[in-house]
Amino acid sequence: ITNSALAAGLVINEILANNAAFPEPDGATPDWVEIYNPSDAAVDLGDMSLTDSTEVPRRWVFPAGSILPARGWLTVRCDADRPASQTNAGFGLKASGDRLYLLDRPAEGGSVLDAVFFGLQTADHSIGRIPDGGPNWSLTLPTLGATNLAAPLGDPASLRINEWMAAPASGDDWFELYNTGALPVALGGLWLSDNLAVFNKSQVPLLSFIGAASTNGFQKFVCDGQPDADRVSFSLKAGGEELGVFTASGALIDGVRFGQQLTGVSVGRLPDGAELLERFYSTPTPGAANYLPLAEAAVNEALAHSDPPLEDAIELANFTDQPLDLGGWWLSDSADLLKKYRIPPGTILPPRGFAVFYEGQFNDPDQA
Repeated sequence: ITNSALAAGLVINEILANNAAFPEPDGATPDWVEIYNPSDAAVDLGDMSLTDSTEVPRRWVFPAGSILPARGWLTVRCDADRPASQTNAGFGLKASGDRLYLLDRPAEGGSVLDAVFFGLQTADHSIGRIPDGGPNWSLTLPTLGATNLAAPLGDPASLRINEWMAAPASGDDWFELYNTGALPVALGGLWLSDNLAVFNKSQVPLLSFIGAASTNGFQKFVCDGQPDADRVSFSLKAGGEELGVFTASGALIDGVRFGQQLTGVSVGRLPDGAELLERFYSTPTPGAANYLPLAEAAVNEALAHSDPPLEDAIELANFTDQPLDLGGWWLSDSADLLKKYRIPPGTILPPRGFAVFYEGQFNDPDQA
């Protein structure tokens, strides 16, 4: 015997909108949505629908025979790169903020049973109801098809205004927040402003988060006034002004004052989150770690798809007339994990010479 969806109190229970590390058997890393039935009777979802816009209420329709058991979960893949099917909604969710609606079947009136509006999503974390089916949403560890598990959150005091460009050669002004802490931070309700004396300029939407320093602790905001979670209502003055991030009640978390800006040049902290400011003439990095180019050495050649007996390899070149001690330097193939392979102590790059590092070294746990 099945219950009606309205009587059962069906809810959208968990959403994964920024999936990078949870691949499916086909290799894709799609978004996911989980529906939960908090009642003591099963519910037939057939002919109900999911959509990201009420203007298209039946964007994806649950197939006939979709039975959701009592106290049970049902997951729906949201993959815009593959056609809609019985298990895939055929549309994706924006990691920069989106909305999702669960609608009853037309025969029951087609009303909205549940809706969720969310903001910025950090990679490989979901948002979910804690406890399952309850009214409160939080950052969660992905547990699609199982009980939701809250993710630990850090202190917003760890946030820094990390980089900005107020005089772009083209496009809009932008700035970047960086989380110096070891845990993700909830951004929802915080204020961003270009005036340290007036905090309530642009508020970050609820259910917005930023990742931890060691993984994805950067968030770019575009200054174009568009109504999105990663955009703000003010622009930056090339002649100089202020930037600040504030608590929901208006307490300053971090702020900077800057003067005349150079066209096409960003300014930011180096290293990330530090007090020292640098100009980045050729290396603006909105939404990523700040860095200055090395004048002495560079990656000169790469072999990335080798067949035995060859190995993948990276070649470094020394552009100077002096030997370079590379001991303690790091090599990585991931912007989110820069410290993957540490070059052994005593590794010398000869003048105008080369050094090659092989796949076997990268995969040696004693050198990681």
